[in-house]
Amino acid sequence: TGGNREYFGTIHRVLGDYLCSWAETPQAEAERVADAIVRCITGLRGTGDDGIRYVRLCIPVIHAAFDHFLAESGFQWLMLALKFADWSGVELAEWWGMASAAHPFMEKLAAWSETSLGAGDPLTLKFKSNLANIFRDQGDLTRAQELHEFVLTERKRILGEEDPDTLATMSNLAITHRERGNVVKAQELLEQALAVSSQALGEEHEYTLIIIQNLALTLEYAGDTTRAYELNKQLLASRMRVLGHEHPDTLAAMHNLAISQIEAGDLAEGHASAERAAAKYVEVMGDEHRDTLAAFETLATLRAREGDLAGARSLHERVLDVRLRTSGPEHPATLSTMQKIAETLHDEGQIQPAIELFKKVLAVRTEVLGLHHPETSQTAWFLFRLLMEVGDYDNATTLLHSLEWLLEENEDGLAPIHAHIAKQLRTFDAA
Repeated sequence: TGGNREYFGTIHRVLGDYLCSWAETPQAEAERVADAIVRCITGLRGTGDDGIRYVRLCIPVIHAAFDHFLAESGFQWLMLALKFADWSGVELAEWWGMASAAHPFMEKLAAWSETSLGAGDPLTLKFKSNLANIFRDQGDLTRAQELHEFVLTERKRILGEEDPDTLATMSNLAITHRERGNVVKAQELLEQALAVSSQALGEEHEYTLIIIQNLALTLEYAGDTTRAYELNKQLLASRMRVLGHEHPDTLAAMHNLAISQIEAGDLAEGHASAERAAAKYVEVMGDEHRDTLAAFETLATLRAREGDLAGARSLHERVLDVRLRTSGPEHPATLSTMQKIAETLHDEGQIQPAIELFKKVLAVRTEVLGLHHPETSQTAWFLFRLLMEVGDYDNATTLLHSLEWLLEENEDGLAPIHAHIAKQLRTFDAA
């Protein structure tokens, strides 16, 4: 379409009709059409509301195309169906923040693969692993853990402990444990994975370095900021040596090292490192790349910790402006930035503007993520406390009722955010 959005909808409908209506489409021709849809959607990255609107229009056509491919006979049709649906699910979840839209693709893909190829088939395990990551994105940590544990057991049995896919699954399972608050188990898994990967693949293999990155973050969660700093320092040196100074993974390691310095209490050096990382991101990736924006948000957090609340809010607002234009108002990263601005407004004593912004974030998170997602509950709890602070007891009570389901859950199975809120609710009830 040459970037002309007016023609995109029309051309996409033609492609969709071609895929879904012609009963005898040649497989090679269908591959070209599927590739065109893929290129159209990836071409919409960073286009904000327009892109989001078109991607949503694409979703039912992608579903129909997948069903059409599966209905055809022959191995090549099958592989096209699997490749197309796998790409679609990962693209929607990881780039567009549409885990709920990606979920049906991945659920259908994993179920079909298990039935047709077997539970232990490498493709089935790949699809189940992707589905587990989507469960985690949706806040369903129990199902994510169960699925990652199944995949890990099967990959150890079929591929062995030293296979890169097995090590990747161990890392994914550790992340899920960490998000559930089981930091000890997460660290244990990552230490084990690191020892195996270092010996089997090498100390500077990509998988080894990813494990080091995850282990450093887990150690920060556990309060071992000294070792986390040393690991991030090691990671940055390896990234620079293997990939060079301007590779995105090297820039990410620079950013992580700055955070480690901050968490270890060295605010001055951490601030200087964060400034260098942000400047390098701008130079290499541009000032609107999502990783650049994450670096800006680290600087904003630093400003707030140093007492410069106005400066922190100004930087968060700069990030929000870009995210609204490039990712849209419903993307998880956009909502996260909006909440940070609301929290900063509260810290500045601007209570009513903070309440209004929290209400906006809560409304969108409830619609997009669901009432029981940890991030939705976190926003509701923040807003409840603010409403109590200003004496708006009627609306506060309504919010309190929306959180009471947490009191009926087994605390061991709750995400850390949910467990914290449940504890606060019990304290509130006792008072």
